[in-house]
Amino acid sequence: MNFLDLHCDTVTELYERGENLADNTCHISLRQADAFDQYLQTYAIWIDPTLCAQDAYRRFHQLYGCYRDQLDRNPCVKEIRCWRDYASTQGKARRFALLSIENASCFAEPERCVDEFYRLGVRMVSLTHTADNAFACGNETTDDRGLTPAGRKLVAMCEKKGYILDVSHLSFRSFWDFVECSERPFVASHSNSHAICAHPRNLTDEMFRAVVERGGIVGLNLYSRFLRGESASIDSLLLHLERFLELGGEHTVAFGCDFDGIGLMPKEMHGLRDIPKIAERMQTLHYPQQLIDDLFWNNALNFIREQIK
Repeated sequence: MNFLDLHCDTVTELYERGENLADNTCHISLRQADAFDQYLQTYAIWIDPTLCAQDAYRRFHQLYGCYRDQLDRNPCVKEIRCWRDYASTQGKARRFALLSIENASCFAEPERCVDEFYRLGVRMVSLTHTADNAFACGNETTDDRGLTPAGRKLVAMCEKKGYILDVSHLSFRSFWDFVECSERPFVASHSNSHAICAHPRNLTDEMFRAVVERGGIVGLNLYSRFLRGESASIDSLLLHLERFLELGGEHTVAFGCDFDGIGLMPKEMHGLRDIPKIAERMQTLHYPQQLIDDLFWNNALNFIREQIK
């Protein structure tokens, strides 16, 4: 099987632990990826929301250095900066990396950073993490003011440059401000259904419909507290999938597992190697094979093909 994941925090964990992507104690390793034929992982550079802009910028470069080092040490992983990078390696590479930023606080000088980070290979950006910043309110805000003028300007600059913008972690008002001021398809890289689990990190039905209408993509998150509030199972995850399918999301839903950024997962899951268990459960429940293939690979890959030309 093939697998494409829209979000993980593995770069941070590798940096902190001093480990190698090839084999490690993290949720994700290339050894665990042996379960897949093709495997494309979006690696997030997570910016701690407590950092000031200049410290956040420095933190980006620390973690970016780790990311580049991991690619150098593992030449079997092909970095994707444009669609040609993927298409040209068909049959020659099986492991792929796409780079994202989680929390735009590191855009200390926005105009310069938009150009710099793109040149370094970043292709996806979320405006916030949990807390408010100079651009928008995060999902844990106590005063939801939505996007700031600087945030609206950053959205326009990022879209013009060619970034994929990510709405996971935005407050509800920030989400709708983003929908109003943005033009391109966007992602919620690691978010579930608010109707199934009423956590502020999840998408309401109306928010999910907005992603569908824009031609975007939503990655299912494996964090138990976003699935059912406490302990969860693969069947808990499938409840979120079912809700999104009811809303017309058969070509919108993908995975954004949040590996190495979460603790509690479905009881059957311990890391990347257990992803096939989800497909096996879906087959047992007689989900169409085409739907399974779309969820695990095609939906997100088709989106990426259209957005990083």
